[in-house]
Amino acid sequence: MSGFYEVCAEELFHVHPDPVILELNNLQNQLKEKDRELGAALSEVKALKATEVLKDRALEELGNEFQRLEGKLKMENLLEQKNLDIKD
Repeated sequence: MSGFYEVCAEELFHVHPDPVILELNNLQNQLKEKDRELGAALSEVKALKATEVLKDRALEELGNEFQRLEGKLKMENLLEQKNLDIKD
């Protein structure tokens, strides 16, 4: 339905350069621009959220790998200590 009003406004603009019509056109153009800006901002927010999720997953995987390696190192240290105790 807004398309009908846009066509009517354009027709009136061409017939009568009324300041009210000019201002309406200006406001419509501003609204369209703000709508485009909002769409771009929403896309950026979505991309940032996706990046954050991937970062969190990577950090969790690194934490798990660290714990695994730390446990392995502790076991190796215990085995080495036992070997030293046996040699003494």
